[in-house]
Amino acid sequence: MEKLKVLVGRSSQCDYTIEKPEQHGTVSGEHATISETETSNVYLFEDHSTNGSYINGQLIHNDECKINVTDHITLGKTYTLPFEDIVKRYFMSHRTTKKKPQQPEPQIQIVETPQPEPINYINPEPQIITEIKTVEKVPNWFWVLLIGATLAAFFIGTIM
Repeated sequence: MEKLKVLVGRSSQCDYTIEKPEQHGTVSGEHATISETETSNVYLFEDHSTNGSYINGQLIHNDECKINVTDHITLGKTYTLPFEDIVKRYFMSHRTTKKKPQQPEPQIQIVETPQPEPINYINPEPQIITEIKTVEKVPNWFWVLLIGATLAAFFIGTIM
């Protein structure tokens, strides 16, 4: 059982009249019918046209053939049918989409929160140092060892 039919051809009586029909004399007035079945399959029925139709280069003459959006369809010998546009215009537009139930708007509640005390970064309050830390003196032998290792590494690097 068919859900929708689209008659394609040169005639102005067709659902889809081809562009510039005077340039495509091999397309019949009522060339073919594109129909969608209950199972959402789309078929091209060749309506006894004079020059037939081609699906992906294969002649379909007085016959019915299942078609997909990716198929290359030629009516007659020259007219390439913009099948993807026809599917969008006729077959996708009549489908009803289920609308999601609308959720109620969330209730917005404004709550005032106490503001923290501002911090004065420019003139902070002076802090009183109550503890003095002493730094232990590094022994002299450590400095001698460090400088010697550095010099040795420098000379080895320049020699190589």
